[in-house]
Amino acid sequence: MPARKGPKKVNRYTLEMKRTAVRLSNAPGARVMDVAEALDIHPFMLSRWRKLAREGLLVAAPARKKKAAKKAKAPSMVQMSKYTKLKQELELLRKEHEFLKKFDRFRARLKESGSPSSHGSEDDSE
Repeated sequence: MPARKGPKKVNRYTLEMKRTAVRLSNAPGARVMDVAEALDIHPFMLSRWRKLAREGLLVAAPARKKKAAKKAKAPSMVQMSKYTKLKQELELLRKEHEFLKKFDRFRARLKESGSPSSHGSEDDSE
């Protein structure tokens, strides 16, 4: 038999399937092995479901993150307001950054040209 490639297949059973299996296994005269074989599940799985049912923990599993992301709610007004404010701040910062880059280029050109105004007012102090 060739080795199996990839991850082991994991069966996911519905909550209704689990509850039905537990109810059948709790019937008078029913054995866990027989019910598990009839439902084509491992007896250990059925035993675990029975234990969870006794403890009151056989409930629907929490939604997976991927599914929750697909069903994301629309942003609230507060979130939209924050988003708009952050967008405006970002635009302002980009403009300031662009201005500073232009100013640096301007100063570099002044230094290259050797402009008298870039040397200061040494002659004016006399």
